[in-house]
Amino acid sequence: MQDFHVEYLIYYAISGIAVGLLAGLFGVGGGIIMVPILTFSFYQLGFPRDIIYHTALGTSLTCILFTSFSSLLTHAKRGAVDKQMLFYLIPAVLLGTAGGAAFAGSLKSRELKFVFIFFIFVFSFRMLVGGRKKKSSIQAANEEFADQAESEIRRLPILFHNFIGILIGFSSALVGVGGGVFTSTYMLSLRYPIHKAIGTSAAMGFPIAIAGSLSYIWIGWNQVSLTNYSLGYVYLPAVAGIILTSFPFAYLGAKSAHKLSKESMRTIFALFLLAVGSLMLGSDFF
Repeated sequence: MQDFHVEYLIYYAISGIAVGLLAGLFGVGGGIIMVPILTFSFYQLGFPRDIIYHTALGTSLTCILFTSFSSLLTHAKRGAVDKQMLFYLIPAVLLGTAGGAAFAGSLKSRELKFVFIFFIFVFSFRMLVGGRKKKSSIQAANEEFADQAESEIRRLPILFHNFIGILIGFSSALVGVGGGVFTSTYMLSLRYPIHKAIGTSAAMGFPIAIAGSLSYIWIGWNQVSLTNYSLGYVYLPAVAGIILTSFPFAYLGAKSAHKLSKESMRTIFALFLLAVGSLMLGSDFF
């Protein structure tokens, strides 16, 4: 493996701008874009093929630890975090995250690649095909329920929330994301306003990132093909470069989420993800 070069730190810092903005705007941890960025750079740095995806996932979750915290603070100040939902989901999410990381550790790097590509296609198609209709229905629902009591939100048994939390944590650890996509989708199905769904999903990314990063450090600790500057399956120079810019830009993104219409941004983001997924599917670089 080649030694680390300073130009990659610049590459990671520039990437962190996009990661931070996405984290704040959409209540996601940025892993959906971080994993391809990290995978490509690790290939260029000469990482052993059998650890590239594991290290990308572990590094992504460690970066999300910082971006989700910044986004969480901003959304919390605006009262967009539902504490009761967090209370229901967090214990189960932590359990599911640890299980997802352990399962990922048992898979080969190539298998993890196709798991992530499947997720990226599902997510992008969901945004592209359903974006306009879902946005209009969400806006209508927000107008309809804006002045109604909290009781209008659908109430489900705590055990059902726990079950969903395990699925959110497991899936998030398996594909290296903060769980914002899963959490916000679940809350919107329960008729939560979109800003509260985004804010709560941003908050949920923080415990997922803690459990996920620690799990990937643990399962990769004795990996014989680890590279220099790695802590288990976490590559520290990439973490340093990305959080350098993603942390402040997550704050800007979260502020913008309360001012901007996201319809065109959703479409552009979805098309970008489709392009990335197609490139990953057909290229040996990933």
